[in-house]
Amino acid sequence: MNPEPIFPNQQPPVGFPSGDTSGSAYVPAGAAGLGSLLWATAPGISLPVLVFLVFLALKLTGSIDWSWWWIAAPLWIAAGLFLAAFALIGILYGIFVSPEERGTESTN
Repeated sequence: MNPEPIFPNQQPPVGFPSGDTSGSAYVPAGAAGLGSLLWATAPGISLPVLVFLVFLALKLTGSIDWSWWWIAAPLWIAAGLFLAAFALIGILYGIFVSPEERGTESTN
């Protein structure tokens, strides 16, 4: 006799695996589009990390004679793009969201 589930109508939360054992990759909710294809090439590995690992392997095997700055370039370029996007969002938030909406109005 099979026990009754505790919550029979409960669905897994959005973005969680639904028990699929077909070997398909886990894709979070809303992660569809070009951005997810560029940055999530495999579960847990982003494109900059993958390119860095390829460059590292080529450097260590002597196939390329690049500076270590260029070997690590995918990492620092990705970090720079992330920080630039974060700064841009902050600047746009400061420009377009009024102090009243932010809850920081001054009492002058």
